[in-house]
Amino acid sequence: SAGSSHRRARHNRSPSQLRTPHLMANLVPPHNVTVASAGSTATIRWEQRQSDPPLSYQYRVYLKAAGETGFKTVFSGRNDDCAHTCSGLQTGTTYTAKVVAYTLGNVTGVESPSVSFTTGAAAPQQAPARFRVAATTLDSVTLQWEAPPGPLTHYLLYLDEEGKDAYAEETLTAAATTYVHTYLFPDTAYRYQASRGRSVALLFHSPPKKEKTSLCVFPPPLRKK
Repeated sequence: SAGSSHRRARHNRSPSQLRTPHLMANLVPPHNVTVASAGSTATIRWEQRQSDPPLSYQYRVYLKAAGETGFKTVFSGRNDDCAHTCSGLQTGTTYTAKVVAYTLGNVTGVESPSVSFTTGAAAPQQAPARFRVAATTLDSVTLQWEAPPGPLTHYLLYLDEEGKDAYAEETLTAAATTYVHTYLFPDTAYRYQASRGRSVALLFHSPPKKEKTSLCVFPPPLRKK
């Protein structure tokens, strides 16, 4: 009969053919990709709708800077938070990001629409504050300053002597706030510059006797010769 013929046709399918419609769920691409950036850091977030039947998704996050020809993988693996933070980005630069959802059974995956964002400009670095001569002797001078705001790794202190072609350069730790320059010649002009991105400079004239020091600001930075 027509009914039995229909049943025979269904039973003639292989077991794999019978299971295929239930196992081959379509991958759903990530959507609503957003980026929140601050300076050299950006957090990429996305949303994921579940497949039917549910799948165990993993993700690849891609990033490309303006002018680059290809995307770079910045994250790959499981990510239940649907978010990834990228650090060390170039400031003031436009990037394009996209997210690919994949499974172990389909590593190619499906990708989200691309989104573009621009990182913020680098915060201007400030020079050491209140750079000054704090104390003197006949053959030494003590320099003092205050730490500027923001991250700090070290200071560069430049010292030169009036009439000399070269200058000395000292690297000081971020915790340093004083420096003692010793073995000065009497009645000689010395110039100092403390640098941390921007520079401030001062002039110290060693006294022939125990006299007060003179202090003045030099607008141009020192140049290494």
